[in-house]
Order: sequence, then C-alpha cells, then structure tokens
Amino acid sequence: MNKLKVPIIIGSIALLFLLAIGIYKVGVANKLFGPKDDINSGNISTKLLDNDEYKDISLDKISYIEIIKYTEGGDEREKITDQASISRIYNSLKNIELRGLTDRACEDNTTIYAIFLKNGVRKAIEFECDWIIINGKRYNYH
Repeated sequence: MNKLKVPIIIGSIALLFLLAIGIYKVGVANKLFGPKDDINSGNISTKLLDNDEYKDISLDKISYIEIIKYTEGGDEREKITDQASISRIYNSLKNIELRGLTDRACEDNTTIYAIFLKNGVRKAIEFECDWIIINGKRYNYH
C-alpha cells in the first residue's frame, strides 16, 4: 500500500504545479492581450484636465484664454482676459469626463480653447462636433 501512496502524492503535486503554471500563464496573457482598462479602450473614463496633455493647467497659471470657432462661415475669435470668465471656462473644462475613443469626424464645427499660461506655454483643447481631439485622437466626452 505504501508503494501506491507515493506515486499518487507525487502525481497530485505535479498536477497542482501544472495547474498553478496554467493559471499564471492565463493571467499574464490576459494582462498582455486582454482588454485594457484605459481611456483609449473606452473601458473607463477620466477627467479632461487629468490627461497628461493638460495636467499642468491650473486656474492660477492661466494668463488668458482665446476661443476660436471654425464653421462653414469661417473662424471667429474671442480673447477672454477677465478672471471671472476664465474661472468659469476653466471649471467647465475641469468637469468634462473623457469616455473613450471614437472614429467619428466632422469638418465644419470646431471650437478650440487656446489656454495661454503665465509662463508663455500655450495649451489647446479642441472640440469637434460632439467629441474632443487630443493628439490626433477623438474622444467621446460627458
């Protein structure tokens, strides 16, 4: 009977070892090739001003904002310099949530918020129809 217990124990250990390796490999495969939990996959949302492109924008750093609207009729520009309007625009932009990528596009309805910081840096937030463009990618937003 002892001769039979040893192979069963060794076989059970080997089976558990192979099962553990399989579970590990499936977990690694899912991390590498499975769905991504990031804004580019649309699985989660993030605040617009938390995006790497805009992280350095804060209300106290803004010198002025220029709003540029492009439509079929041409472009219209408005320079915003009063602090109350700058604060209102900043707070509106701060509360926008990006909700993942889209492949939609349009050519006749674009609004750009050109934010000029006190250190001379210009940051542009571009709205095209019903989405935001960041580094050439279009994002749904709410």
